[in-house]
Amino acid sequence: MIFIGDLYQLPPVVTETEKPGFSSLYQSPYFYSARVFDSFEMELVELEKIYRQHNPEFITLLNSIRNRTIDSAGLEILNQRYDPDFEPPAEDFYVYLTTTNDVASRINNQQLRKIRGPLYTFTGQIAGEFGNEYLPTAV
Repeated sequence: MIFIGDLYQLPPVVTETEKPGFSSLYQSPYFYSARVFDSFEMELVELEKIYRQHNPEFITLLNSIRNRTIDSAGLEILNQRYDPDFEPPAEDFYVYLTTTNDVASRINNQQLRKIRGPLYTFTGQIAGEFGNEYLPTAV
């Protein structure tokens, strides 16, 4: 079996309702805390080549963030790049990284208001037992 992923990504989301169950069964909400991993040995293969970035200084800066070792000089470099008035060109594709759902919702709503054309509404249906608290949106 092959497991592929970046364990430095955001942690799994465990709701307050789920926390008691998780904490009584597992050491953490991460997949590798499943007890099945105690029953066999895994061979770890770490992919080390970075394909998306080419500037060695920038790669070092990104890795310092990833490893939580960034220092004040690194933060200063990042802060110099911050432009609160930046608006990406309309013809370019940008991914927004936000710290809260509220900021993401604000950006999404701004972009949705720019769409010209008819509004379509699609209604989902649920079959079986699936609590409303687990839905990503209203159904």
